[in-house]
Parts: sequence; structure tokens; C-alpha cells
Amino acid sequence: MKKSFLVTITMLFVSMMSFAQKPEGRGGERMKRLESYKVAFLSEKLALTPEEAEKFWPIYRQFQEQRKTLVKNSKPAKLLADMNDAEADSFIAMQLDREEKILQLKKEYVKKLKGVIPSKKIAKLQRLETEFKKEVLKRMKERRKEGKSFDSKD
Repeated sequence: MKKSFLVTITMLFVSMMSFAQKPEGRGGERMKRLESYKVAFLSEKLALTPEEAEKFWPIYRQFQEQRKTLVKNSKPAKLLADMNDAEADSFIAMQLDREEKILQLKKEYVKKLKGVIPSKKIAKLQRLETEFKKEVLKRMKERRKEGKSFDSKD
């Protein structure tokens, strides 16, 4: 009962947030649906209380956005096959720098999350993110075999 209440509240929260945003077309809808699924998945698996969820999700989303920005800003200007050795060296240095920044970002967010959820749940989070990605890939493969997209409603 408690879990279903938490999932219902979380889904309601995500739905309200999606109405507040501009419509983005089919790709945007798919991403919103995937994000809603991720929220429900992590909320259930982490067994977040309503109070924890209220504080956890803004911090988590901020981390995801900052990480996404770091990754986006470190895309190579050229294809690897078109790079000379000096450009490849520069690309390697940029990738290592990005990984350091992501690690620092993770450390910063772990500190923030420690004030919101127990350390045991923080430790579980990374494993659950990997589990979520595997689950999504599995579903995509299944849907592809059936001739359906991941986000179709049937």
C-alpha cells in the first residue's frame, strides 16, 4: 500500500511537471515517458518515503542536467577517423578532464544527498541506474521484435 501510494504521488508530480513544459513533439513525449518510468523505477527500488522523494528529485535532476551539460560540451569537433595525432591527444585530454569533472560532480551530489536520504540508498542508486538502463534496453529489444516502439501505449 505504501509503495503504491508513493508511486502514485511520484507519477502525479511528474505529470504536473510535464504539463508545465512546452510540447516538444513525439521525441519529447518519448523522453518524458522514459523519465517518468525512471522516476517510478528509482522511487520504488530505493523505497523513497514521500519526504525523501520531495527532497531527492530536485537534487537528482540538477545532477543529471549538469552531467548532461558536461558530456554535451565535450563532443569532438571531428570524427575520430579524421583526426591527426595531435587532435587525438587533445581529444583524449578533454575526455579525461570531463571524467574528472563528472567525478567531482558526483562527489558534490553525494554530499548533498547525504542530507536527504540514508547512505545505504545513495550506495544503491548507482547500481539501480545501471539496472534501469539494462531494463530499458531489454524492453526496446522486445518492442523492436514485436514491431512496436518503446513508448507505444498498447
